[in-house]
Formats: sequence, C-alpha cells, structure tokens
Amino acid sequence: MTASRPLRWLPWVVAFVSGLALALAAAAGATTTPTHNVQHLAASDAGWWVAYAVFSIVGAIVTSRRPDNRVGWLMLVAGAFNALAQAASQYAIWGLVRHPGSLPGASVAAWVTTWTWSPAIAVMVLVLIYFPNGRLPSRRWQWLPWVALSFTTVIVVSTAVNLWPQRGVALLVTNADVVRHSFAAHVIGVLWPFIPVSAIAAMVSLVVRYRRGASLERQQLKWLVFAGAVSAPMIVVGEVLPQSSRFYTTAQLLNSPAWCAIAIALAILRYRLYDIDRIVSRTVSYAVVTGVVIGVYVGVVALIESGLGFSSSVAVAASTLAAAALFQPVRRRVQTVIDRRFNRRAYDAGRIVETFSARLREEVDVDTVRRHLLDTVDDAVAPATASLWLVRA
Repeated sequence: MTASRPLRWLPWVVAFVSGLALALAAAAGATTTPTHNVQHLAASDAGWWVAYAVFSIVGAIVTSRRPDNRVGWLMLVAGAFNALAQAASQYAIWGLVRHPGSLPGASVAAWVTTWTWSPAIAVMVLVLIYFPNGRLPSRRWQWLPWVALSFTTVIVVSTAVNLWPQRGVALLVTNADVVRHSFAAHVIGVLWPFIPVSAIAAMVSLVVRYRRGASLERQQLKWLVFAGAVSAPMIVVGEVLPQSSRFYTTAQLLNSPAWCAIAIALAILRYRLYDIDRIVSRTVSYAVVTGVVIGVYVGVVALIESGLGFSSSVAVAASTLAAAALFQPVRRRVQTVIDRRFNRRAYDAGRIVETFSARLREEVDVDTVRRHLLDTVDDAVAPATASLWLVRA
C-alpha cells in the first residue's frame, strides 16, 4: 500500500516539527543551571533524547512509504509526545523561572509537562509489540496493547485533571511536594507498574514472533535482542548505583531506549525495508546538489564583485543564472553516482533497460526481440513468471 501525496508529506512535517522542538529544548536545557532547582538537561538524559529523535526520523520513513504499518505511526507519535513534553518543560522554565513573565502561557506549559511523559513511554512499549510488520504475533496478544493504552489513559486523565489547579512554577520544582502528595501521584503509584509489566510482555511477544517468523523477520528481531542484551543488565545497575557514583551517568546511558531505537533503525536500513535505498539515494543526492549549487552561487558572486568590480545586483543576477543552468546537469550526474552506491538495484535496472534499447534499434526479428525483452524484464525486476503476448496484424 503506497501513501497518497498529502499523507506522504504529513509524517515528514511531524518529524521536522518534533526535531525542531527537541533542538530548541536541548539548547535551552543545556544552559539551565542546577541552581534554579528545576529540571535541567543532564548527560544521563542524552540516551532518551537520541531515542526519540531516531524514532521521529525512522517513523517518518516507514509511515511515508508504508502507511498501513502501525510501527511507523507509533514511532512518530512517540517522538511527537516526547518533543511536546521537552519543549513544554523548557518553555515553562524559561517563562516562570529564568525570565519570569516573559512568555505567555508558561504556567499552562508547566501543567502539560506533568502528563505528556507517560504517553511517550507507553507508545514506545507499543512499538515493541507491533515490530516489525505492524501486526500482533497472534490474536492471543490483543489484550497487551489494550492494557498499556488503558492504564496510560487513566494516568494521563487523572494527572491532567488533578494538577490543573496547581499549574505554575510549583510543578517545575524537582521532586515537587505538590506533585508527590497529590491524588495523581497515588494513581501513578498504583497503575504505573503495569507499564513495565507490559514492556516485559512485549519482549516475550518478540520471542514468540522470532520462533514463528521467517528468516528475514528473524534477522530484524536479532537487532532488538542485541539491544536488550546491552540495556537490560544496565537497568538493574542503574537502580542500584547511587547518583553520586561516577558510573551512574554511564549506566543511565546504557539502559536508555536509545539502543532499542537504533536497533529498529538498523533493522530497517540493513534489510532494505520500505524502499529505503531510494529514500537514502534521493536525500544524499539532493543534499550534494544543493551544496554544489550554493557553492557556485556564492563563488560567482564573490568573483564578480571582488574580481571584476561589478555591482552586487549584477553579481546576484549572474550567479542566479549560473546556478539555474547548472542545477539539472549536476543533478543528473550526482544522481547517477549516488544511485551506483546507495540504490544499486535501480541503477542496474536502468543499465539493463538502456542496453536493451540499444539492442532493439539493431534487431528486426520478432522472436529475437521477444526473447531479449523477456530476458531484460527478468534481469531488471526478477518476476516469478513472465510472458509476452503479441498480436500479429
């Protein structure tokens, strides 16, 4: 199932907005000092930020190419929720603590931070449940996503309703008493353990999927198994180590979901899922062409203004014409070189078709043309069967 044009662009818009929000939040969080007694960006948080950034990018790739696969949408939603949580947190800190009164709606942003973290983690659990084909291992597993979604919904609603009257700077204080002793905190204490249990059940479903899966699916799941082997022991270590330990940051980085996100990305990239070769080749080629065109534009402007002494308007006009004239030739040449490396299948198919076209101009025998055409189709797209029906006039 291929995506319509609006649906194909929507994931990239969501991923871009999420990435921009994360970048701005990281810039603000990195400059927030611990003396403010509010949450600040620590080195141990880097793994979570990397995980959700990867989720946004890979989710956009999967969703734009295969909108029927739930994995792409879930990754995209997880990245969006995390970006909202981080951006709201830094917005509130800036407007309530660092520069009080400078930003409108900062107290509401502080309230948003109290309930957006939960969906981001729960959706990550759902990614494990549906990876890699977007379907459950069997109908027996239908209860698992419902459990994760139901308890997360109760946590979100109770937290949002209970803490709405407390919106403001009190919600930003690290380990704030107003949050710890609230009704929402008691709800979270009772229901949140079901989310880690759901995560463990999701890992069990991966084992079941691995045992029943074909060879390609098993190769994809091996990346997640490797990620789990790295992060699972560190979860225990991270809980045992005190925060004052010099190994605490390293343990937090190793037990973060970044490894899970990177494993999913590698499973998609390594095994050429969702026409990833075409996406990579187009992205690289247009990046190279853009760099070349901009370089030519800037170089011509500098040459005409400094070397020849013409006015800036003449230099801009000449540079624009030179860049426009070079765009198509450079794009074709760069695309050929990039396809040869990143999209070899399409490159080889194009060469086969070109060879057949040249041979066709010199051939007049119908049976020979028929044989060459079937051979060309077989080499280019490798169909299971191929036949040609000719109508003789």
